[in-house]
Amino acid sequence: EVRVPDVRSSSVDANHDGVSETLKLSLDVPTGNVSKGYRSVLLLAAYSLELRDKAREVIGALVVVDASCPYSATGIWIKGQLRLRQ
Repeated sequence: EVRVPDVRSSSVDANHDGVSETLKLSLDVPTGNVSKGYRSVLLLAAYSLELRDKAREVIGALVVVDASCPYSATGIWIKGQLRLRQ
């Protein structure tokens, strides 16, 4: 059964230079009548980045997360990083 999550995102400009360095993505999946959890999660997320200093470029990409386990789980936490240096 496919469940549609509530998606929230925010960007963080830690050094206050007007350019976001971090993007936070949060997904809350409704459980409906599933009380024992999930055994697999498939996430497809598309994003776009824009370089502006030494090179001007717009980059679009797709992130794929496919996680599964032999037993039911009630949560999943994934942390990843993408670094671009100009």
